Amino acid sequence: MEKRDNRSKSLHIRFTGVTRILAIFISVLILPKTSTAQTAMFAAWNDPSPHKVQFVTVEKGVKLEVLDWGGNGQPIVLLAGLGNTAHAFDGLAPKLTRNFHVFGITRRGFGASTIAQSGYSADRLGDDVIAVLDSLKINKPVIIGHSIAGEELSSIGTRFPQRINKLIYLEAAKPYAYYDKQHGDYLLDAKTLSADLDSAKNSPYDIKLMNALEADLRILQQSLHSTKLVIQADIAARSGPSGGPTESDLASFTAMQRFVAKQLGGLLPEAELRQTFSQTTYGKVGDQKTPSFVGDSVLNGEQKYDGVKVPVLAIEAVPRNTGNKIHADPAKLKAANDLRTAEILKQINAFQAGNPSAKIIKIPNAYHYIYLSNQDEVIKAITEFIKSR
Repeated sequence: MEKRDNRSKSLHIRFTGVTRILAIFISVLILPKTSTAQTAMFAAWNDPSPHKVQFVTVEKGVKLEVLDWGGNGQPIVLLAGLGNTAHAFDGLAPKLTRNFHVFGITRRGFGASTIAQSGYSADRLGDDVIAVLDSLKINKPVIIGHSIAGEELSSIGTRFPQRINKLIYLEAAKPYAYYDKQHGDYLLDAKTLSADLDSAKNSPYDIKLMNALEADLRILQQSLHSTKLVIQADIAARSGPSGGPTESDLASFTAMQRFVAKQLGGLLPEAELRQTFSQTTYGKVGDQKTPSFVGDSVLNGEQKYDGVKVPVLAIEAVPRNTGNKIHADPAKLKAANDLRTAEILKQINAFQAGNPSAKIIKIPNAYHYIYLSNQDEVIKAITEFIKSR
């Protein structure tokens, strides 16, 4: 979550790889803070989803919200992307209960889960999922993760393959889920080089460390250059207003839901927006509930993973639909999209090479929120993969 000026905040829906940097910002006006008594005027809204809610302690002082939509058969655990909660799956999950028992976990720091001050490394977040499985006695689930949840999938798939049945990456087969040693990743490479430089302070003339610094610097320069090209092209394609929400879009959660649907390619459940934003005195959409340090901590906690040791399905948007670009130059927008698609394909090919038996499905012109924009295709692919031998 990046800081904005004093006029606006942003719901930072972070994408992946290069587009982890090219996040969609839904700019939200800062509205007056409201007291509990004022907000209580609008407490009559009830979540229509058929899930049950419970909380599981994963370590001292940290509880995670777990949703249970019911169903029979193979257990499924859904993990949301960065900034989202398990409520993001309120539209998808009930349709999966026809064949499976469906759970969802809200990671620490978001929604109703504990806002912990630490514990946001990829492996710690993976440990949180394992702790939930232990507590609820969920045996050998299929874990399905969207976007940043790819890191939790790979953390579990590399360290605890015996605990799970299969993994399904929804627009999540990204550098934080599989690190491509040949092409690198800007954020992960910068983190590695930073650690090398810290070590060099104590051992400035260590030859092995010097060699590591040279190698890590080369890969960072390469991944930085690739990322910069896409960002520059994306910026060049745009001019004028950002196309953020208007006052009427912020007038209610229903109005905000309609606005967000245009950006994501499908309807995000109202419960998810209510988990993300507060409500003002007059029922308008207010400030984000999650402190900015949480999103930053998750990004800073990314790790490098090799291939996993269980059956894998990855469903990716290629080329990805990036939504309605207000005031975009068509030719420059095409150039930016072509660059982005090339980077996405490069990562998908690396993911396939690192997971040779993985099944990869590419859905043309789907959105990053692929389970919203192409829900029927996603459900079909999930069902067939889980039922396959």
